[in-house]
Amino acid sequence: MGDRNTDIFVERILGEMNAGLSCLNLYLGYRLGLFKALADSGPITIEKLSKQKGLNERYMREWLECMTVNEYLDYDAENGCFSLPSEYVPVLVDQDSPYYIAPYLGFIPGMSLPINLLMDAFRSGRGVPFSAYGEDLPDAIGLGNRVLFTNDYVNTWIRGYLLCPTSRNVLNLAPVLQILVVAQVGQALFWQGLFPRFRLMLLIQMKNPLD
Repeated sequence: MGDRNTDIFVERILGEMNAGLSCLNLYLGYRLGLFKALADSGPITIEKLSKQKGLNERYMREWLECMTVNEYLDYDAENGCFSLPSEYVPVLVDQDSPYYIAPYLGFIPGMSLPINLLMDAFRSGRGVPFSAYGEDLPDAIGLGNRVLFTNDYVNTWIRGYLLCPTSRNVLNLAPVLQILVVAQVGQALFWQGLFPRFRLMLLIQMKNPLD
């Protein structure tokens, strides 16, 4: 483990606490649609953003200033406008971007929601029902995985399967189609982004069949 240092450990714990609090502020921006609003509007004042989203101006001011101090947002003092850096849009707004990870912010409040039930489970040995985690946890899993399926499932995973020498028999397509049917039922959240790309790849494959 190496040398342990109490001062460094204190800094570590404080850093993890601050990171958790930052995640909650990021979660608010994600769930309230503030990051998307900032990306769509460009530089905007507190008053205009509050009116646009129908949110309380005082709370909006606190959130915007907090996000700016933590360098998630930019602020132009000359015109009093806040903005979301363009480099952060793929991460927080663009649902089709391979960099999009905003839904994972739901893991923090979702995992925290049943904390009292979890403590009771430690004492009793009973489990904690999945429903106790609320909507954030399944949304984080579904919308977070959608990015992987949208960007990699068709272009990389299925194409790799089709290019595999043992998969060139047409009958071998059946398991792939079965997997897609299961995916449609079990993960409808990402299906809308998945199917058009799968259909396009099949059309290309039919036009240019494997040797």
